[in-house]
Amino acid sequence: MPFILAVANRKGGTGKSTIAVSLAVSTVSDTVAPGKRSRKAPEEEVRRKPTDPILVDTDSQGNATTWALGGAADELVAPGRSVACLTFPIDRRLVSSTDPLALAKTPEEVVEIGLPLALRTVPEFPRLGLIPATPRHHPEQSARLCLRELPAEIVVVDTGSDCSTPLVRSVLAQADAIVVPTLCEPWSTDGCRNVLEEIVTAGRGDLIKSGRVRVVINRRERNKTHDVLEQSLRKHLGGLVSDVVIPKAAPIGLVSAGAGAITPRHKILPLAAALWDDILSRLERKVA
Repeated sequence: MPFILAVANRKGGTGKSTIAVSLAVSTVSDTVAPGKRSRKAPEEEVRRKPTDPILVDTDSQGNATTWALGGAADELVAPGRSVACLTFPIDRRLVSSTDPLALAKTPEEVVEIGLPLALRTVPEFPRLGLIPATPRHHPEQSARLCLRELPAEIVVVDTGSDCSTPLVRSVLAQADAIVVPTLCEPWSTDGCRNVLEEIVTAGRGDLIKSGRVRVVINRRERNKTHDVLEQSLRKHLGGLVSDVVIPKAAPIGLVSAGAGAITPRHKILPLAAALWDDILSRLERKVA
């Protein structure tokens, strides 16, 4: 059963896709692999294993898919070969009656049939799998995304801006930890509280109590205004705010058509590694 990490915020532009991509890449780069660290294998040995990590893009904008595949999601992902293949029950509007998925009766059968159709390998990082999104074929109203049945040790999920959709709520309900990116702006505290309310509504208040919801300040600048706003966030949200802070310069070059330049030495990856350490250190904590 995989460890599921969701990246969520109701506000667009907070860096959800950038952070989700960085966390996923860090698990297969030289920088960090949660639970084990190793050198890069010879090129001929770099191939996906069934337990290797998977990045799941549930955002209809497909930013993570665009980064991973090096082009627009709706141009590179065929209809019916996206995250829509892994929803249960099958959305009949998205899957034709002649599709093999139409015969799936359980989440396990959905994954058995749908995963080979949807799963792609990220060219720059062959050990990282991708379940892409596409604006032309997006299952926002599906009841459940089959994450627990995926054959991977780690699943990182990039969510859309609307945390209230059935699709995103199903992600939050299955998550083992949730990262909430936020910016140093006046609305940040209220925006984060809205996400926390959605997490509770999804039945995962236990993640908040155990500190497995991590609010991460993104694109932080060194100035007095951001100093004050960060202090305000930490005052109102307490221990949920991670000590890992991502400076403004770190995400440059990610989640864009030219994002293929990301390498295991990209400067955001050590920050992603530190964030993994922050998350994993809380797994053994008991719920109050």
